Amino acid sequence: MDSTGFVTAPIPDWIEEQDYFMYLTGNNYDIGGSPYSFCQNCFIRARKGAFLLAAWRAMILDYWMHENHIFDYFMHQLLFKTLVENDERAKKYFAKMPHVAQDPTHVLWWNYQNKPFDQKKFDELTSGAFFQKTTYRGTENPVPGSFADVMINKM
Repeated sequence: MDSTGFVTAPIPDWIEEQDYFMYLTGNNYDIGGSPYSFCQNCFIRARKGAFLLAAWRAMILDYWMHENHIFDYFMHQLLFKTLVENDERAKKYFAKMPHVAQDPTHVLWWNYQNKPFDQKKFDELTSGAFFQKTTYRGTENPVPGSFADVMINKM
């Protein structure tokens, strides 16, 4: 999990039991009717030696051995998509992974960060995922009494 994850509950057992897990893009991030970035890389859970993680890492390292610039902001996600769509072994392992959309992890921050904090609404919004994706940008001076203010300064 990267530093933009605001944890609201323990990682669920159904994720812990997987050899590999990451959230997929979901419905709220479509470009032209298809999820462009394919997956979320702010939370990845893998067992030691998991093929998908090792193969993805090898792809990324190979890319940087031959290139010196990023081709897209979502480069890592697009490389993972290429892997699971074109490598037969990766396809097999990816098919075993639960395909869960990231949408429940994005609901709180993106829709409520500047709205007045409401504990009941917070509990409702965080019940669908064990963490909420936030951002480090623009958090220096949150609106007083807002969801962002409470999350940053009081929780």
